[in-house]
Amino acid sequence: MTNLNTDSGLKRPLHSESPIKQIPDDAQLNFNVTIKQALSDGREPPGKRRKRGYEECALCCEELYRNRFPNMPHATATNGCKTCFTCWGRHFQQELEAKDWDKLGCVQCGTILTTEEYDRIARSIKDTKQMNATLQRKAADSYLRQDLGDGECFVTCPSSTCKGGAIMADGHIFTCPDCKARYCFSCNTPMHEDMTCEAFLELQKREEEKEKEETLASETLKKHSKECPKCKARLQKNGGCDHITCKMCKHEFCWLCFAPYRGANGILVKGNIAHEDGCRGDESITGELLVPGELLVPGQVLLLGDDRTEPRVRFGQAENATRAHVGFDPQN
Repeated sequence: MTNLNTDSGLKRPLHSESPIKQIPDDAQLNFNVTIKQALSDGREPPGKRRKRGYEECALCCEELYRNRFPNMPHATATNGCKTCFTCWGRHFQQELEAKDWDKLGCVQCGTILTTEEYDRIARSIKDTKQMNATLQRKAADSYLRQDLGDGECFVTCPSSTCKGGAIMADGHIFTCPDCKARYCFSCNTPMHEDMTCEAFLELQKREEEKEKEETLASETLKKHSKECPKCKARLQKNGGCDHITCKMCKHEFCWLCFAPYRGANGILVKGNIAHEDGCRGDESITGELLVPGELLVPGQVLLLGDDRTEPRVRFGQAENATRAHVGFDPQN
């Protein structure tokens, strides 16, 4: 770089007095990105919205142009409405689900709106097809009730998923014009074709009793049975020892602690120490050593050990006595 002499005789780099361009920090970069995004989707950048006629919705807190708010929702409103048309639409849907068509209130103060006031607001709400259909149906039902003659009655569909209804002048069979479901109002049940009310009620009673019996049987089975640890089949024990063999998969296990009898860690190999802690099959056993070939009396203790002194296996009453042979391989 070329150096120049100064008045003091010192040298300094060329262009050393040029301004240095600063790189914006993260906060400045984020602010710039926010402005670009706002301009790209037609919104004004932060800090300028209120100057351009923006308002904040009191419910959703979105900042929108003032033309997205009703100027005067009803005649008694004192101030401009601070709720956007989108929130008005959600409010009307909730009102129509819970109230009559002519009881819709203001979202801010609850004042009942007239039909004209509702129409004026609804015209600026998007996707009002379902909302208007609900209002028209409720209005029609209301007018029908007012115009009913003697002996006529308006019946609402009993279905929990249908809001339809119809006039019943006589008879007891109701057919909903909306969902087409049929009901018998003599016994207040779904329509039972080719069956009297008495026969249908008796059939319902038997089905309810059968369901109760099946539930009780299922609970009893769970209470007095256990699952096979291997195949999960339900097993019941009606006596005998605690050495159980599953009829489904032939798995042998202890009824109390589910310890297996077979295998390297089974009771037939490790003895009573294979039982879970606290299982009464884990109690220490004593007895006389049987000589090779001697038969095992049911319930007697069989001692098999390398030194013929260590108690290793206890067979229950259901065990085959011929297993007392010293040459018996408990792993098979």
